[in-house]
Amino acid sequence: MLERLFTAKSFDPEHLPAWLGLPNNAEKVLLTLRGETMLRNLLKVSDDELAFSGDGEKEAKPQWMAQLGELAQQWLKLLPKDINRMKRTVDNIKDPLFRFFEREINLGAQLLRDIRHDLEEILAVCRAERKQSNETRALASALQKGVVSIDLVG
Repeated sequence: MLERLFTAKSFDPEHLPAWLGLPNNAEKVLLTLRGETMLRNLLKVSDDELAFSGDGEKEAKPQWMAQLGELAQQWLKLLPKDINRMKRTVDNIKDPLFRFFEREINLGAQLLRDIRHDLEEILAVCRAERKQSNETRALASALQKGVVSIDLVG
């Protein structure tokens, strides 16, 4: 009798999972877990691997990335490479205005270096020479929106 109860032929697919002592939504729960696992595995795949088609040829990059790359290149051309710093002398150091302007020029030079570095990173990501990091993703997002994020400043 027990053999007949547990044979595959005797199992009726219309029986609810409760027949086995499981909740009625057990199949949905299992499918949800499998879907979440699949999504987690897909998210682990890097952007470069997703950019390849089945033929092994690289697909075109997204339009926003091409536009951002062009903008970054234009901005790099417009920005000066460096700012000339003020020369310190014994007489200049005594002048408070000189110290003020020297401090401001040094801060401006540091800001220019940071901006050029960030734009070069964005350009490298757009050219697929470098992988995206969380910082470059945030920077690209802010540049696309045309906003300056407080997290990116300083």
